[in-house]
Amino acid sequence: MKTFLVPTDFSDTAKNAAQYALHFSESIPGSRVVLFHTYDKHAYGSDGTPLQVDEVTERNIAMAALANHRADLLSGGSSASVEIIAHGGDFTEWLEQSVEELKVDLIIMGINESNALDQFLLGSATLRLIKKHICPVMIIPENLDFEQIGKIAYASDLEDIEHTTPVSLLRYLCSTFKTNINVVHVGGYYNPDERAALALKLEDCQPEFHFLDGKEFARPLNHFAETNGVNLLVMVSRQHDFFERLFKKSHTQIMAYHSTVPILAVHESLCDVQIG
Repeated sequence: MKTFLVPTDFSDTAKNAAQYALHFSESIPGSRVVLFHTYDKHAYGSDGTPLQVDEVTERNIAMAALANHRADLLSGGSSASVEIIAHGGDFTEWLEQSVEELKVDLIIMGINESNALDQFLLGSATLRLIKKHICPVMIIPENLDFEQIGKIAYASDLEDIEHTTPVSLLRYLCSTFKTNINVVHVGGYYNPDERAALALKLEDCQPEFHFLDGKEFARPLNHFAETNGVNLLVMVSRQHDFFERLFKKSHTQIMAYHSTVPILAVHESLCDVQIG
């Protein structure tokens, strides 16, 4: 896990996510941060009138803004590697192409409570990226300052763990940050055989299992993260799972937009990817 792509629209939330990504990269030797921005190929005035601005000029403006952003990030003396890229056109299309060309291991994005559902980069796009399963996505809550990763939680429904557990990723995180894994299961019955199988798969991570009561998923999980000093929460996104409900307005206030820890979302199709 060496290349972290950080999409930005230069908002405060996106800039904070980039700052987090910078410190995260500093904790992983040899890694790099890539600031990514897309711009509209056609500029418009306040009255909607097309402006005569050629694409070369638009790209130069975007690259200059990215260069200033990079300079601000590195102004504190960081030695992290920060690259910049800008493209004109569709955000998702260029993002997918960049992930493939740059061999991106992780997308790091900010999320904002007040208007995240209305801002393309900070709300609906985050959910789309998770469901597109092009690579894992780390969601950084608004105004969250980086803390060294010392405690990692992995939310599991303890079902079909053979195919829905990102074993390589979890082992990599444990090894990199010299910590164990806290497996958290919320509410209801679970299959003891699945628990035993997961414990065996994650044996190198010295897993500790926690079973939380509650009919809701998000509230007890978020409470566990807050009260136990969790620095990173790993979740697997499955078809028609809680992520689709999590980003609806009723659940937004509960967890995603009020979370005090980053959420690393991995689509189930990526669970077999080998890392490290």
